[in-house]
This record gives sequence, structure tokens and C-alpha cells, in this order.
Amino acid sequence: MRYDGVVSQYGFGNLDETYGKDGRRVADWLSAMVNAHVDVAKDPYIFDLNVNHATYNYANFLIRAGMGMSTFTFLAQQSLKNIADEINNAGGIYGGNIDGSTPESEIYKKKRAQCILHEYRSILYDLRGIKNRTTVDGKSTLTKKQ
Repeated sequence: MRYDGVVSQYGFGNLDETYGKDGRRVADWLSAMVNAHVDVAKDPYIFDLNVNHATYNYANFLIRAGMGMSTFTFLAQQSLKNIADEINNAGGIYGGNIDGSTPESEIYKKKRAQCILHEYRSILYDLRGIKNRTTVDGKSTLTKKQ
């Protein structure tokens, strides 16, 4: 399968390649994923790599695109672990109610996503030396720390 545009600019390989960028067979990585899930009761290391219900499709895509070990380095970032935990803890309830209202779980998920975003935005601002101030109308302004 060939695909162009946004996906190819990130250096992903073709989804039908036999070998990934690390020189290992893609099928071997997929087999390792299956084995890790089969052996999860004995050794749950796959969860340390942040491969779970929320991230499995992304892991599968990255492996198929030839990213190999980089897949697990990427998914194991703390920010992605936090987001995956929030998704998994939400209980898998998605969509709207029959009457068109938003279910409480959706409101909860949006609030939690905003909290995570705020947390990592604050870390970024601290690292860059930027002070984040919220004005009366609720809009943020950024200033350099003195």
C-alpha cells in the first residue's frame, strides 16, 4: 500500500514492507506483540510499554509502518501514558445519549483532557521561561518570566 502527503513526511515506510527501518521483520514485531499479550499474566511488561486498549491500534500502525523499537519508545512517553490511562479509566463509554445530550462520561473525559493539557502546557512554559496569566475574560496571555 502506498500513501503520500502528511503521513510520508514523518518517515513512515509502506504498510506492505517486509522489513522495518531497524532491519527487523515487521512480522516478528507483530508476533512479539501477540506473545506479550498472551504472556501478560506471567509478565505484564507490555503495559510498561503503554500498549493497551487505548494505544493498541497506534502501536500496530507504527509497527506496520516500519518503526520497530521506536514504536515503544514513542508510546512509553509519560504524557501518552497519562492520556491512555484517562481513556482506559473512562470505561469505554463513547457517543451521545438518545435524547441528544452529552453523557457525563464525555464531559468527564473532556475535563480530564483539559487538565492533562494544562499540566503539560505548564511544564512546557516553565522549561521555556514563559509565564502564563489568565485575564478576566478567560483568555491566556504569555509573558517572559523576569
